[in-house]
Amino acid sequence: MTLKQLFKRYLKEKNYYGTLIGFIKMYYGPDIIRCRRQLESCTSTDLFWFVCKMAKEYRLNWYYQNKSLFEFVQDWCEFKDEIKRGDILTVKTLEGKYEYEYVVYDVWLSRMEVETTTHSFIKLERISKINGKECNYANNWKFKREVNNIHKK
Repeated sequence: MTLKQLFKRYLKEKNYYGTLIGFIKMYYGPDIIRCRRQLESCTSTDLFWFVCKMAKEYRLNWYYQNKSLFEFVQDWCEFKDEIKRGDILTVKTLEGKYEYEYVVYDVWLSRMEVETTTHSFIKLERISKINGKECNYANNWKFKREVNNIHKK
């Protein structure tokens, strides 16, 4: 599952998803279709930002309100594969036509990016192979802990 899907599932289990849609309606107008489109088009970072603003606006006691997405990822998420320094990444262009290879210098999970030896940054979702092995980092997330039946505190 993608990080965004994982985060939405977490919100649904915490019973914050409906509140989030109401919060987005408050800022983007009463049209529910426009709100859902806004929710679907945002990134996982944007979604986290929306939830933090919602928690502040409604004075919810959400643990990650004054934290970062990286701290949420550390607590709840993990990759099925791992990227290390020195790995060779194959990255597709945005159009998906061409592939280029880069060597990993550092992994920035807080930004969901990989820094290459040429000091350029690549989004994790664009990685198609690691050391020649096929992978799909966009859909490579899973929960660290059990998410079913967690209760709002």
